[in-house]
Amino acid sequence: MGTTRNKKILFPAVFAMVLTLAAFSGSASATVYRGFDIPEGAAAFADGVVSYTPGTVPAPVGTDYADPTQALGAPDYTYPDPGGYVSLGNQGVLVLEFTDNTIQGSGSDRVDLVIFEIGRENEPVSVYVSTTGADGSWFFVGDTSIGSTNAVQKTISAANGRLLYTTTGLDIDHYLAAGEQYRFVKLVDMLPHQWTSSELGPTSGADIDAVAGVSSVPLPASILLFATGLSGVALSMRRRCGLSGRA
Repeated sequence: MGTTRNKKILFPAVFAMVLTLAAFSGSASATVYRGFDIPEGAAAFADGVVSYTPGTVPAPVGTDYADPTQALGAPDYTYPDPGGYVSLGNQGVLVLEFTDNTIQGSGSDRVDLVIFEIGRENEPVSVYVSTTGADGSWFFVGDTSIGSTNAVQKTISAANGRLLYTTTGLDIDHYLAAGEQYRFVKLVDMLPHQWTSSELGPTSGADIDAVAGVSSVPLPASILLFATGLSGVALSMRRRCGLSGRA
């Protein structure tokens, strides 16, 4: 009878181990990026570009700074190296998609979404989220201007005082009810123009290095695959032991 009891314990124990692996798969890779703790690490960042419409007035974005894929993944711009970010141009628009994680409110005042911007000036953007990315589906969730109501900002400057990075975390619960999951983020460069027409160079408008969703990251595919395989092994062992599943 003791052997049968041990066999009956086997499957629930293995299944519990699968759930434990799932629960801790994300937190194991937590990383701090420019002062913000991103619990899911590199997996939390935008994965794809939906559209990029750079501003052209009074000057267009330079070719070297008009690659929207530079805003994907974790922030990788290092001063004074060129590249590693995309310039929006004055009133330019960038729409990004999250494919292996989502953005949602946390139900508290914690940061849910982080915008990584670089440059010697704070060049703010208005931020919107959507479940589908379709016209009419966008919700405003704040902006990255200094003193924004629902924003937490952290800056990094060089030894000579030159501003290098402005990173803004937004609490989207300030505008939206918790629970809905959003896969799309739209950034719109804000007026007024941060530079006069005589000063405008090839990197006008906000310079975006990365965008991270903090509050919700689904189980990575690799862990799902492992969990499925482990669960299958447990089921096979259960059948070999001749357990029926009845008490």
